[in-house]
Amino acid sequence: MEYENFIRDRSSFWRKTKQIEFSRKNNGIEKVQEYLTKKFDELTTRNSMTLRIFGLIEKTSDFNSLKLTQDGSDFIEGGPDVKFAIINKNLLNFSLDDGDINPRLRIDVRPFQILLTLLKDLNTISFTEYKFFVCWIQDESEIERVVKLIQRYRGSEDKSDEVKAFEGRVQSLNIADFDDHVSRLFHTFTVSNLLNVFDFDNEVYLSALEYNELSDFNSSVIQPIEIKLKIGENSIHEAEGGKVSGGKKKIDYVKRQENMMAAGHIGEFIVKEFEKENLTKIGRRDLADKVRVVSEYDDTLGYDVLSFDGGGNEKHIEVKAVQNLSGNSFAFFITENEKRAHELSDSHLIYIVFDYKESNPRIFKMPKGFLQNSEGVQITPTSYQVKVYVDKKDEGAR
Repeated sequence: MEYENFIRDRSSFWRKTKQIEFSRKNNGIEKVQEYLTKKFDELTTRNSMTLRIFGLIEKTSDFNSLKLTQDGSDFIEGGPDVKFAIINKNLLNFSLDDGDINPRLRIDVRPFQILLTLLKDLNTISFTEYKFFVCWIQDESEIERVVKLIQRYRGSEDKSDEVKAFEGRVQSLNIADFDDHVSRLFHTFTVSNLLNVFDFDNEVYLSALEYNELSDFNSSVIQPIEIKLKIGENSIHEAEGGKVSGGKKKIDYVKRQENMMAAGHIGEFIVKEFEKENLTKIGRRDLADKVRVVSEYDDTLGYDVLSFDGGGNEKHIEVKAVQNLSGNSFAFFITENEKRAHELSDSHLIYIVFDYKESNPRIFKMPKGFLQNSEGVQITPTSYQVKVYVDKKDEGAR
């Protein structure tokens, strides 16, 4: 088996020793600030490896004590943007062959760079995939091989061969706490704001910031639902973010746009997995492998996910994410480009993803023709293009 061959003779893997931990889960940036200022005296050359990986402290010339680096001083004084810029820079430059940080681990790779490179092809990586495949990488040339191994693993219903090979290799290395060693470096990476971190059913998933997606969780929990469309004149359209002032809601438009973009990416991933699952169930694994989130590389198409029906015909799916369906109505936005695509093409579909932050999201398919004054649907124009003509001959007059 290819996976068994991949890990058979490997004795080295990405790991860290037991020490003070910093991660997204324990408010890593704030905790780093605390140790560099209030708790610096608690740091030793043994327990401070993460802070050295972050480039914030270093050993003194006698190697018996620690001191702040210039980045460490800048981190203490800087705001959030400065802090993350320093963390990201040093994580990207961190090599497992750095004897000053861990003389026992000599693998000539930059693990954070490799992780981000893998995410460009895989979109997401779970901790299980990380410990099975990623942490064994010894050279950048193995990235393509690992991508294929993970893709094959995800597409396999029976994963017992990989589990058996992994457990056998760990046992042969006589490492009782393998997961603990590997998770320490894995969680260190989550301090960076270049990654999104999701937790479903006690499994942690990573995705690159540009994707903002969930990971490859069991798509069988995604259930389609039937909703009777009844959206009346008194529908409530409440914006996210902002504060209440003088009885009116002050909208934070930047925050709202960020929330909408993140929700959209999550919804797109859920729909992709839902479509792949359905195609696989009807014996069209060949088509399931072709399902793509096309909006990642082209946002002019008027849809987000490319899928197929059982006959191989393309389905162009526009995805709208709604946090929950708590009342008798729901609302979403649609662009003119999306509206035109839906009206002109029979292959254009709109899926609504409810409860997209939960482990069991639900999908509702909007019926074709709902844009043509369907009962129970209210369409309200919310933006207009304003074009202003300027008479340049009078531009000198003020």
